[in-house]
Amino acid sequence: MDRLFTECRFAFEQALSIWPENRSARAGRLAALETMAAIEIDRRDASAASRHLEDHPSPPPELSSDLEALEADLQREAEENRKNEAIRRSVDLDLASPQRAKMSFFLGLLFGGVPFINHALIEAGIATMSFPAYFTQFAVIFTGAALVVFFMRERLLKNAINARIITSIFVILIGALIVRVVGFFLGLSPAGCIAMENALFSFAMFMMAVSLDRRLWPAGLAFLAGAIGGSIQLESILFWDGASNAAALWLIALAWRKPRGEHTLPFTLGARDDH
Repeated sequence: MDRLFTECRFAFEQALSIWPENRSARAGRLAALETMAAIEIDRRDASAASRHLEDHPSPPPELSSDLEALEADLQREAEENRKNEAIRRSVDLDLASPQRAKMSFFLGLLFGGVPFINHALIEAGIATMSFPAYFTQFAVIFTGAALVVFFMRERLLKNAINARIITSIFVILIGALIVRVVGFFLGLSPAGCIAMENALFSFAMFMMAVSLDRRLWPAGLAFLAGAIGGSIQLESILFWDGASNAAALWLIALAWRKPRGEHTLPFTLGARDDH
């Protein structure tokens, strides 16, 4: 169609250059411009249609009206596409995925290392399992996590979903603190509270796997193993706590080390990811 139009227009313009008063050639040229403008409007190519009507000395009002309607419609579509792109970007898990993996690795060192150190101190007779030590451990972990996020904030907080993930980490930690406080007032043992904390972490991770990223299922299972193992061996609860914390967070780091499109894990539980 484009080639045919070009040939027709060239023929009419050649005829007019030879005989400027040729009414048939003039009418044919205008008809070709109008026809092609209508075709471009049907194609939703406002730019091409506008060019054809600009070459027309007096464009038909209906074509001009159709072009204006098309331009307005395309502008609305462009605005809608910009909004959709902003929404897509805000929930894109692939943004800052490697940075989240690094954060999870460092948190694994922290969340696993502190309980292991406490376990070693208790085994050596240097410390005891008590609520003061329990709350001190929480303060160290919470402060360390805050420092990790603070120093990585520019690379981590690239969109809304990453901000929510970071917020969720600290909300879960606050939940763990609530478990400790309630356990203290109920007269529960610190070891029992730690086991319940791991169960809380497991539940939170399963919820995130269902609603956010199915790759978090293995981390939830690791936390669950810590809760069950620690409940069975309360005398070794800090060992189970450190091991499950480190395993869970490093599994998250492994899952997030690359965007979802670049690798898959052999875990398919949970909702399908739409990317």
